[in-house]
Amino acid sequence: MSTLSTALSTAIADSAELKERIDRFQEVHRAIVREVRKVIVGQEEVVEQVLIALFVGGHCLITGLPGTAKTLLVRTLAQLSA
Repeated sequence: MSTLSTALSTAIADSAELKERIDRFQEVHRAIVREVRKVIVGQEEVVEQVLIALFVGGHCLITGLPGTAKTLLVRTLAQLSA
């Protein structure tokens, strides 16, 4: 087997693995959003922004008026991740 053939086989395998990881990530994302929406009505943009921060390992500061489900959102995500 030539070096080019081996490299191509490796690239194809890596591509398949990457596709599986992306599919799994999308599946997990949809499941989390579905569960959060059972508890939080509206706030789609806030939910997406918080999920982005969590998925990339970052931090976020959630601000807003009292009664806008900030604490409920964080508690719900904590319960889902446990």
